[in-house]
Amino acid sequence: MGTGFAIRRRVLVAADQRNVDSVTAARRVAAHLTDVDVLMRTEDGHAPPGEDSPDAALVCDDIPLAEDLARRQVPVVFLSSSAVDPETWPDGVTVRCRHRPAWLPSLWDGVTGVGTMAPARLRRTRDRDGVLALVSLAGGSAAEARRYVGEVLRPVVDTWRRRWADEVLVVGDAHLDALADGLGGLDRTRVRSVAEIDVDDAHAKAGQLLATPTLTAATLAWARRAPVVLLPPANARQERLVAALADPWGTPAAVTAADLADAPTPGGLAVVTGSVALASDDLRGAQRVARQVRQVTFAPV
Repeated sequence: MGTGFAIRRRVLVAADQRNVDSVTAARRVAAHLTDVDVLMRTEDGHAPPGEDSPDAALVCDDIPLAEDLARRQVPVVFLSSSAVDPETWPDGVTVRCRHRPAWLPSLWDGVTGVGTMAPARLRRTRDRDGVLALVSLAGGSAAEARRYVGEVLRPVVDTWRRRWADEVLVVGDAHLDALADGLGGLDRTRVRSVAEIDVDDAHAKAGQLLATPTLTAATLAWARRAPVVLLPPANARQERLVAALADPWGTPAAVTAADLADAPTPGGLAVVTGSVALASDDLRGAQRVARQVRQVTFAPV
């Protein structure tokens, strides 16, 4: 005779903490896993209680972890949000998929994508202020990061905050020391890790989005019909994304400190995405991945 209590399944959700697209994708899928207990890996990589024996796992771009879980016979959905060749993806996982919006057909030829992984909440708050500067330095060296922050990012942030007196929240992924050191001494400027800041929530409350070219920034602008001011690419990966954005957006222009100095308002510098048709993408990529996670979680052993 049953006890009347159903045992909830446990799903480990983990991401490459050095990649804003990986962290954001993991959170967006997790928001739809309401019928399981989600075990989120912490900012410092510490294992949550129960990680040693989850019923299934969603792993975003953390290849060593995905392979380790697969060796332990844990069903794994591996989601890639990077431009890494699928030949390098982990073996032995149950499902492999890629975050590729339908409106970026030229970025990863021959790979089936899940569509746009939009934030769970599409609306932004009514009273928005400040600037969210989403800066990804993943994929580059420490020297490249310091050069980019010093030569590109600091002049832009400094000019922006002086011209429009905005608070600037800088959220980064890799090379956080280069960000903190390079932006040190600027008033009304805070630097935080993407592992500790919910980017979707921060964007909902921010007046403006300033960002290096990433899938996270592109999907925020696309899904929420919100303009984004693009920074110059920080590395070759971002240059490829900018080239791919030329199809749906037209070639997006990157801003410099000189552009900000001459602009009457920041809005005139933004890439506006609302005019692009959405017929080819229903914004349900996160739900699709969540459904795959449920399938492997509840599949009979």
